[in-house]
Amino acid sequence: MEDIEHYIQDSCELLAVAKLQKLAEDASRAITRDARDKFAAYDAYRLDPGRNVDEPLLADKHAKHFRTYKSNLETHLPGFFTRLCEYLPGESFNFIDVEREARNDGGREDFLIDRSSGEPIRMSLKNYRKSAARPQVCSGTWNSFIVNFLFAGAGAVGMVLHPHTGAVFKGSDREARDQAIGDLGLAEILPLVHQTDDLNDELRAIFVDGDAFKFYDEVLFNEARKRFGLQGVALAEQVLRKVGDERVKARVLTLAGLDAGDEVLLIDPTRCADSLTSRKFHEIRERALNPSSAIVFEPSGQTLTFWITDGGEQRILPVSVPFTINSNGAWWRDGEPFEGTREKNDKGHILHLRYGQRRPYKSRELATSVNTYLELKKAGIFDDS
Repeated sequence: MEDIEHYIQDSCELLAVAKLQKLAEDASRAITRDARDKFAAYDAYRLDPGRNVDEPLLADKHAKHFRTYKSNLETHLPGFFTRLCEYLPGESFNFIDVEREARNDGGREDFLIDRSSGEPIRMSLKNYRKSAARPQVCSGTWNSFIVNFLFAGAGAVGMVLHPHTGAVFKGSDREARDQAIGDLGLAEILPLVHQTDDLNDELRAIFVDGDAFKFYDEVLFNEARKRFGLQGVALAEQVLRKVGDERVKARVLTLAGLDAGDEVLLIDPTRCADSLTSRKFHEIRERALNPSSAIVFEPSGQTLTFWITDGGEQRILPVSVPFTINSNGAWWRDGEPFEGTREKNDKGHILHLRYGQRRPYKSRELATSVNTYLELKKAGIFDDS
């Protein structure tokens, strides 16, 4: 994703908080009347010279995206606020942006709903230009995907806890990881984990260090991405068959956001649902957290799909995890193609590069990738929200 798209999305999270605060003020349900300050924070963020999220300055594509995100908020936030008031009658609210702090602490919420009585509610906002029926809820690398089935997170992104000593270590530290896996009594999976390491090293040798991909070739890259993805999903499946049903269940419930008290607000141009006030969401969460629930999983192509079940034949919610490669802007492909070279800031280094040329510094961030999707449409969430 381009930086400007991130800035647009982040600015709309600030706008959502400001709009919700204004709705609370207009309904005399606000704890603090500070919507004006929150609109000012939105403007300060988007108009910062390093971002320039101002419609007249945006390329047509980005301006259109910005308008869609804002229109989604205008269309759906009043209905969400009405449902919130009905769900928590008599309460007043403050809406607080916490996205940056939460990410630094390994959390997923974008804003808090502070209440006049009761604990604050942690909310994740999923605002989609196209469809909210299949929201992305988690991402990582192939290695971190496996590691997170084995060890509890330690707050900061990428950090996990040793199961016996409680020591914090980086999940990508292969020596510390292998030692901890052995301490879990799961040394039998180490050869599979090492094969995943080897795949990661091989793809970096090809795409980051080798000569074959000095320039982006979409056909060859997609062929390699599929070939590596099929190997990655096969190894992950073998690992998860060996780590035990309870570990798999615990992690899938976390991936799906059903275990930690987080709530989610999902919006797109035509749909809106939230886990806080939705009867269907509550039903799915209750069934998934029942001790009798279970997880079944199967690969299909590059995707590993987990089904949360009632412990028998009844399937409740599918969770899909495609295995792929994230180029992370490794090649200069922004905007329209051009002839010759142009000046490009590559991670603080000013270089002259051709269109489609590999960026020597940014390409170091190329990585294996898993994105976790909740198949909410298949679960019937939008049938009765």
